[in-house]
Amino acid sequence: MHIEGKISYVGPVQSGTSQRGTAWKKQEFAVTYQEGRYPLSILLPTMDDNIIGKLQVGLQVSVDFDCEARPYTAKDGTQKMFNNFSIWRNGLHCVSPTQGGVQQAQPAAQQPAQQAAQPQTSSQPAQQKEEEQLPF
Repeated sequence: MHIEGKISYVGPVQSGTSQRGTAWKKQEFAVTYQEGRYPLSILLPTMDDNIIGKLQVGLQVSVDFDCEARPYTAKDGTQKMFNNFSIWRNGLHCVSPTQGGVQQAQPAAQQPAQQAAQPQTSSQPAQQKEEEQLPF
């Protein structure tokens, strides 16, 4: 999967030692991106030494990641599932900064084309009725 957005949260750097004695570091960060009408956020982990400690809130990024549901057996013996997110990009850099101006120009260029395809007179009353019916 691929998303582009702003980093909205950067967690503390976590570290430890594996059972094999290998040292590891991990950092979580949230990316807020626009999907449809409302912004969404996703929390992603990274163990990439090139990224850890360099993430900043407000930074525009492009992120490639995989999401996979994995099964496990709980202590009580029941089968359960959890989501596993792995960020990647050609095996090197998983998160790359983007240019804010380029990213913001694309939706603006698409918007007039969408408005031209829809008649102005019929779409405005429908939008007003839809907004009035929102539950919040």
